[in-house]
Amino acid sequence: MIKNFALTLISTFYEFITYFRNLFYEIGVFKINQLPCKVISIGNLTVGGTGKTPTVIYMAKLLKNKGYKIGIISRGYKRTTKGTILVSDGINTFHKWHEVGDEPFMMATILKNIPIAVDSNRYRAGLLLLKKFNTDIILMDDGFQHRKLYRDIDILLINGGESSNMYKPLPQGLLRESWASISRADIIITTKKKPNITLSNKIKDTLLPVFDTKINYSIIKKKSTDISLQLKNKNVFLYSGIADPKSFSTAIIKMNCNICGSRFFPDHFSYSEKDIKKIESLAKENNADVIITTEKDWVKTKEYNPKFELWVIKLSLEIIEEKKFYKTLLSFTL
Repeated sequence: MIKNFALTLISTFYEFITYFRNLFYEIGVFKINQLPCKVISIGNLTVGGTGKTPTVIYMAKLLKNKGYKIGIISRGYKRTTKGTILVSDGINTFHKWHEVGDEPFMMATILKNIPIAVDSNRYRAGLLLLKKFNTDIILMDDGFQHRKLYRDIDILLINGGESSNMYKPLPQGLLRESWASISRADIIITTKKKPNITLSNKIKDTLLPVFDTKINYSIIKKKSTDISLQLKNKNVFLYSGIADPKSFSTAIIKMNCNICGSRFFPDHFSYSEKDIKKIESLAKENNADVIITTEKDWVKTKEYNPKFELWVIKLSLEIIEEKKFYKTLLSFTL
């Protein structure tokens, strides 16, 4: 009883703070900087995994294929550096993952001819990309709460697998700010799975254009990018440090294999050689044929050169109605 009251009190205070923060941006008390190019923000209302990084990768490829010069800016969460850092010029990656953040580094390994910069000041990162690469469109990763930078399009991701009961302010629920803030969005993209009826109705009530997605999975062998492998009937051991390990496990189960064990770490976990040896030991104890991890985790563990057979699950997000989605983007005068 006392715990519930305390959580309610903290949530109310948190909602109060975020309300006035947003209000001060709306009325001009807090300054909003604008870059001399188009900016598309991709973010969410909740903590946890909604698929922001796969969506940024999808958007970057889509718009690049349409002929735009694309750049990506990110905070570079948990990086060991400060200030503006150029992660990649689209060809070369200039820093180690811990210097720029695991997700920007991973994007740099996947995306070609798309420069990426990190800075807690996204405006400053955007200026760097404009100066060096004359970008047409900048994609701002995890930008919904970053009100300091003006955006031409606000894309909001909603994890369809989350219970509508979790759409309460922190710490009672998962909301970074109130559900009413969804009114700032221009487009909603649902990820992970189809929302339940309650959440679906909440989304429909916004009257915003809504697009569903699907995820495509493939498995690659470590240190390779072109060998497709089958998991059927194999004993697999999983490890990851991502916000939504449940979706990772679900994807592996669908490949008709047997999960014989797992070790899950906090999101953005920084692995040591000791951690990798422990994972390999657990896999051996559980009679695993192979260890499987995510792309984000692999970029942080490959330097330790694991001895156990290790495969990586690659995922790619796809918007189901891509032509309609692109037409909607064009309506914002890209």
